[in-house]
Amino acid sequence: MEAWGDEILRTLPARAKAFYGGGRFVSMENGVACFALPTVHQRDRCAEAQPLVEEALSKHFGCRVPLRLVVEQAEPTRPLETRTSKPGEMDEFDPDDPGVPLEAVDLAEARLLEAFPGAEEVPK
Repeated sequence: MEAWGDEILRTLPARAKAFYGGGRFVSMENGVACFALPTVHQRDRCAEAQPLVEEALSKHFGCRVPLRLVVEQAEPTRPLETRTSKPGEMDEFDPDDPGVPLEAVDLAEARLLEAFPGAEEVPK
């Protein structure tokens, strides 16, 4: 739901924005928007601001949009993959090759661009 991140979430009071920023819409069932959060604690905190969010959604879409808050199920852990190379084959890993170091500036820029989707770096 692009409208959520681009418009609706930004209009919420800071407290509600903080609570709901960590969740996502996962489905629409019988006219109820299902909003998933990573933990029970976050779900419970979001319940405090649920009327404000429902009002903002309803205002944006022009009809009543009730929410159902759920805890998102973590993906089941997978066993570690076993080695696929045959005995006697060499891995491509070279312990003497340090690789290309990532500059701290590059890392900071990458994190900023990740934190602000759609942002672009402006050359100096």
